[in-house]
Amino acid sequence: TEDGSTDGNDEIQQQQQCYRAVQPVILQGKPDDFNNNNALSVLEHIAKIGLDTVNLCIKEQQKRAVEGMTMTIPTEKETTAKHNHLLLLQKILAEDFASLLTLTKEQCSQPPSELSPSGQYLFGIACACMISVAPSVTIYILQNTIMNENDDDDDSNNNNNNNDCIITTIKKNGIPYPILLLDELFDTESSSTVELCGEGISNLIRAGGVVISATHRPGYFGGSGKLACRTVTLSGGKVLVGG
Repeated sequence: TEDGSTDGNDEIQQQQQCYRAVQPVILQGKPDDFNNNNALSVLEHIAKIGLDTVNLCIKEQQKRAVEGMTMTIPTEKETTAKHNHLLLLQKILAEDFASLLTLTKEQCSQPPSELSPSGQYLFGIACACMISVAPSVTIYILQNTIMNENDDDDDSNNNNNNNDCIITTIKKNGIPYPILLLDELFDTESSSTVELCGEGISNLIRAGGVVISATHRPGYFGGSGKLACRTVTLSGGKVLVGG
């Protein structure tokens, strides 16, 4: 609008666009490359997974823009601002997912190889969360870069405003939570491992995440903790029981 306010329909369209950008991620096992991950802490690795995935999404967006002949070459200042935005946002999201999944500060500061079996699963789920929301993060980053192109303040003010802009955007609109499919993820583990992961998975669901588990051990999810809110039983591709 002329007074600079945001139209309600624009906000709805922006949120719908972000939700469409959430990509479902399938988990079939816990991470198994721990020996190669020890250079980074658990939290650093979670953030790096998100950063790498967003960078791939950005390259894909740029490729589409080139094919459509609508791309403009960003200045060095704009590129730096975008990178700083992305680093801050990935750090915030990594901390958020780690906290929701009940990874402690001590665990987050360790290399992944030192995690317990349940901690390794939670670490893998946190990484999957970062991958799932990466397209939405890409939308936020590109939108913020466009917004900052017309900002004529000095560099120091820009840096502060950029950080505030990212944090304010998250608080106002949020990043849509992930969609995860656990494909027999815990089937070879004991029920105690699932119980140790249950609180974190429940936190993720309550925050807005969607978690679907395909399993031959439904009792792991429908016991006293009632991790599953709905169970559908399939046989030969046919639904036998749906609740």
